[in-house]
Amino acid sequence: MLLIAGILSPILMIVFSVLAIRNIRQTYSRVKYANQSNSYRIHKRDQHLMALLAAGIISYTITNVPLPIYHFYSAIHTIIDTNKSPQRMATEKFLFFLMTAPIAGINYSLHFYIYGATSKKFRKELLHAFQCQCRSETTNQTVVTTT
Repeated sequence: MLLIAGILSPILMIVFSVLAIRNIRQTYSRVKYANQSNSYRIHKRDQHLMALLAAGIISYTITNVPLPIYHFYSAIHTIIDTNKSPQRMATEKFLFFLMTAPIAGINYSLHFYIYGATSKKFRKELLHAFQCQCRSETTNQTVVTTT
């Protein structure tokens, strides 16, 4: 678990994000000279994408890496320090649970807030979706059938 969630996942996210950013920059350099008027919009959109990628990697690392680190710490101390009382081990596990459970729960909803904070297009589409939903509910409520 430490290897996959704590080390491998963040490394793969960073590698693929760097590759995506490199691809975007190469595409931007090819398009830059072909269409000068549209290049500003492309560049701005790519900056938003890079910000979303960076924010996603940082949030994943902050919320998912503490758990494997604790499991590693717990395994090492179980082997090395066998003098811990059952009460102390239970207290450590409980305190760890109190610290990591909220962080792990935040991970699932954090991307919504990150996208909302960093992407104007995401906010615009979200408002549009809410407006469409409200309109459809209003029209469904106003339709009265008589028999």
